[in-house]
Amino acid sequence: MVAQRQQQQEALPKQDHGRHYMVFRDFETMDTQQARQALKPSRLAWLENCQPIGGNDLISVPGPSAALATLAGETVVKQFYANFGGIDYVVNFCASGAAYTVNVANGVQVKFANAGTFTDPDMTQWKSERILIADPTGGYATWDGIALVRPGGVSSNIIVTAGGTGYVTPPGVTITGGSGSGATASAAVSGGAVISITLTNAGTGYKAGDVLTVVIGGPGAECCGVCDRLADLRRAGQNGGRIPGARLARRRPQSDLDRHERL
Repeated sequence: MVAQRQQQQEALPKQDHGRHYMVFRDFETMDTQQARQALKPSRLAWLENCQPIGGNDLISVPGPSAALATLAGETVVKQFYANFGGIDYVVNFCASGAAYTVNVANGVQVKFANAGTFTDPDMTQWKSERILIADPTGGYATWDGIALVRPGGVSSNIIVTAGGTGYVTPPGVTITGGSGSGATASAAVSGGAVISITLTNAGTGYKAGDVLTVVIGGPGAECCGVCDRLADLRRAGQNGGRIPGARLARRRPQSDLDRHERL
């Protein structure tokens, strides 16, 4: 009788008491909405120590590493990632209104905006050249790793249309004219010609429609030359920054220089 009853129990269908088993490979993503009730079985409400990067693809999250950098006296309120010339940076906007970049590879930090510059910035990347910032206080601004350009500053897009000849070392660059002040730039030389001009300070107070003159100086202290067409260079600066070919005299005794200038 006991054996017969046991056989009858084994023949009955097994009950799982309402259990529902999830198949791990069916998880798609984690739902990040504030209200997470009644989610689809394939969407996770919580996931710890793993990061979904695609359907059926999870990677483990590494533990916290050592601090990359410390911004002394600052509280970071927003962070973005950017790339200038193939180098990765973390862009940090602080409660004080200041902004910093931190080199991801070595932790070197650069403060590119002082306190009070920004209040609620948003940021995007333009190519691998610069970041674009929109802020209710700072307005529209751009940072290329060298110069921060804000409203009233000189544009960093300076184009050399003719590099001249005979330059041995980078010449000095002077920006004059317009309503503002403080704009500075530097030149780069290759093969005896000026190949680029980089804005190093955008200055302040400039207005739309200002006519600026970019004056290209001599080849530097190591080659004290005299430019035969200095007047042409100045006129070219007033006409869009074109630099005609510049012939430079070699270093010579003072008496020869005086004689050359009188010619």
